[in-house]
Amino acid sequence: MPPSSLAVIGRYILTSDIFEILRSTPPGKNGEVKLTDALQNQAANGKVIAYRFQGRRFDCGSIEGFVTAANFYFNRRKTVATHNGDTTKNSTTTH
Repeated sequence: MPPSSLAVIGRYILTSDIFEILRSTPPGKNGEVKLTDALQNQAANGKVIAYRFQGRRFDCGSIEGFVTAANFYFNRRKTVATHNGDTTKNSTTTH
């Protein structure tokens, strides 16, 4: 079980000290220095603020997650179009 039900959606406003933290962050097992490791270090020093939003999020890092998101928004658009009286079979046009 994960340690939290929270997730990072990849939108950051970073302070300039992140660069020094990145320089002192050791590379991970694949040889890359990861921003998430530096953010964890920064958070340990109380310098990270998060915003908990209400809404639905999708993990688009996989094909399954991307398809789930696409289907969700397609069905939502279809529902809105039906509610607004749009009876066309396909409201998407190509130019």
